[in-house]
Amino acid sequence: MVRAVSIVIAAVAAAATTVAALGDAGAPSSVPDAFLPNRAFGIGEQQVYVIERHQTVDVRFRAPSGDLVSKEVSRNDLHSVALTVEGSNAGDIVLAAVSDSAAQADSAPSPSIRADGTIEAAGLLVAIGGGALVLSAAPPALDEGVTWSSSGALQLPFGPTHVKLTNASSAWPDQAGILQVASSGSLDEAGTVAVPGFGPATLRGSGSAKGISFVDTGLRLLLGSTYTLAGSGNAQNRRGDRGTYLMRATYTLKLARYVPGRPGPPAYAPTELPRMIETVAPDQMIHSGSVDEIAHPAPTDNVFSNSPLPAGSPIPLPDASLAPVPLPVSSGAALASPLPPPPTPVPTHTPR
Repeated sequence: MVRAVSIVIAAVAAAATTVAALGDAGAPSSVPDAFLPNRAFGIGEQQVYVIERHQTVDVRFRAPSGDLVSKEVSRNDLHSVALTVEGSNAGDIVLAAVSDSAAQADSAPSPSIRADGTIEAAGLLVAIGGGALVLSAAPPALDEGVTWSSSGALQLPFGPTHVKLTNASSAWPDQAGILQVASSGSLDEAGTVAVPGFGPATLRGSGSAKGISFVDTGLRLLLGSTYTLAGSGNAQNRRGDRGTYLMRATYTLKLARYVPGRPGPPAYAPTELPRMIETVAPDQMIHSGSVDEIAHPAPTDNVFSNSPLPAGSPIPLPDASLAPVPLPVSSGAALASPLPPPPTPVPTHTPR
């Protein structure tokens, strides 16, 4: 399935009707609070998310004849994005490789996930920014019976909409270890949409937003969120003609596949490799001894041995079973294929 194209719209710019793919320059370069803080990512860990979005804008205005005209424009898209954890550096920043449902790898620099859950150089991973709405300002030890406020931009097909929410967590009765978070609040709109017979219409208005999210406290992962939004306000074209609009939208983000990674060493920079190689002076490598001493060598441990070692290769791990949370995603979504995990490290030894 070809990845759907979204319209990324600047708040007031007249050129906001430019078509741009998710992750292009029009989208934010970082996604704060995309993950719970201090979450441990495994090397080779894979996550696949499905994003489904629908938005309709109905603009009403007076035609030159004086008649009241109503024009409706809609955009829908369904796509997915996958990440594979490649490693981490000494500063606990996780490095990831990303692909999407169009079977394309992100050509931008590899995204990095900071300890506070923010994605830097997000690229295609900007698509999972909807999860930040509920995780933003959430307590690190998220538990049932907690309330908090959050805010952020929700990327809808016609552009970003700023949402403010009040969130309340409770235990999900269908499965232990899963929290459900009920959200409600308001939205502010400031964008431009092309309307037949009216031209580019700059929208100014407000509205309401409601949502439900699910968090797996064991995995420390957001399993998904779904939001319903409605708004209204004023519309004005470049000629100064005025009208009104009504907006309806739904947004769903769902973790469709999860493969746990393996514990592993950090991905050190090349300049750090020399200090990781243990060396000894040449005169210490060959030392004399009696025949009896050579014939009865000391025991050798199981890690540093002279036996042949298997070549490092990616080891596929089984998918983890995810809780069947009730999030409305179409069954026809094409899941992005995660990039292969990095090779499994192989221990080496230095002769003595």
